[in-house]
Amino acid sequence: MPDGSVCFSDQTHAVVRRTSANRATEVVCTVPGSFNAVALGPDGALYAADNGGMRPGLAGGWGPVGSGDGHVARVDSEGAVSRWADALAGPGPHRLNDLCFDRAGRLWVTDSGNWDAMFDEAGGPYRGGAIFVCDPDGSSTRVAEVADFPNGIAPRLDASGLIVAHTITSSLWVYPFSDDGLGTAELFVDLSGIAQFAPDGLAVLDDGSVVVAGNHADSVAVVSPDGTVVDLLSTPFGWGPTNLAVAPGRLWVTMGSGGRLCSLDVPWDPAVVVPGLA
Repeated sequence: MPDGSVCFSDQTHAVVRRTSANRATEVVCTVPGSFNAVALGPDGALYAADNGGMRPGLAGGWGPVGSGDGHVARVDSEGAVSRWADALAGPGPHRLNDLCFDRAGRLWVTDSGNWDAMFDEAGGPYRGGAIFVCDPDGSSTRVAEVADFPNGIAPRLDASGLIVAHTITSSLWVYPFSDDGLGTAELFVDLSGIAQFAPDGLAVLDDGSVVVAGNHADSVAVVSPDGTVVDLLSTPFGWGPTNLAVAPGRLWVTMGSGGRLCSLDVPWDPAVVVPGLA
């Protein structure tokens, strides 16, 4: 956030929290569904990828807490929550996962698809997910099909496209912007050499490097602009890093299994792809 605080979704307790630079924490809003990720919009509001009701329990493990479909929610400065983009194309349930803005003010969202099928075979086989783009008026377009669980998403440093995590194949892909939305994806880095890495949320640094959370490997990888893994930061066993944000000299990491927000000093600065959203 511009004031140095960080906002994050506490899915277990169904709230969005704000932690200030001095570590004071407050509740921004109560969440009617389950926010998988939040991002600051050009208008100063928070936008959230609501997965429709998949939430970790207090005793651990994921499961549905409702039968709702995923959508993009908006949280205003007073903490009021509204459904902003909910007419999503394609079969449901839509399980929105992560989101980011580009320089044109468009919001890009990953839909991981019916991943509840991974917990309940009665839900049928996993069918894959998609990427959506939302215009400033809240209208949305399904622009890409992704078979292997699209997850973290961030704009490239040069604003030419997106970097998207494919969790099942443990890889990051570059999706170039095109007149039709997105062009053909190209492999950025294969992370399968890191045992059980399972890439989740990610962020881009000011030199074009990418920092990505490895949920099942309890680690955070740093990938150079040419797609080489140059560092691997370990987190405590079983904490399961899910998403992250970079501020000047500081890395914030949400730990899904541990139910914690952690931070550490780093020699990095974030990319400022969208002016005003640093």
